Amino acid sequence: MLDSPLDFMAEDHLRTRKICALIDQVAASNGTDHTDVKEVMFFLRDEFPLQMQDKTIDLFPMMHSRCKVSDEIDSILDRLQFDHGEELETQPKLTAVLENLLAGQAEPRPKDWALLVSFAKHVRRHLIVENAILLPIARARLSASDLGQLRDTMQQRRQLNKVVE
Repeated sequence: MLDSPLDFMAEDHLRTRKICALIDQVAASNGTDHTDVKEVMFFLRDEFPLQMQDKTIDLFPMMHSRCKVSDEIDSILDRLQFDHGEELETQPKLTAVLENLLAGQAEPRPKDWALLVSFAKHVRRHLIVENAILLPIARARLSASDLGQLRDTMQQRRQLNKVVE
């Protein structure tokens, strides 16, 4: 799938939407299903940061340089960059809540569950913009060379992540 980095991102978005639904389930059940909690935690800790890096480090700068003024992409990219920053700032808090729950150290408070649900809602909102606007424009504007470079950096990022684990 990484042969086509934009398709890979679209697949990542589908997985992310499923995780957002799972986050809602975990919050609604107060985390009683530890298998679901572990899946959410794995996603937040291991997958989500890679997705953010793929976009903020690689895709967004390419889009800034390749898109035409008439694409009106700059304000969209700026907003997505801001959203991603907020999500990455919230992610460690969410992971800590879930880790404490699994370790039996602290029962999450209502505000913790609300933060999880708010995070999922926030992520869903930016995925709509990425799927409906960003990826179609990227498919039109990025060259084969751009896509090759994007693919290579995404592969390197994932290989490095596997070595670190």
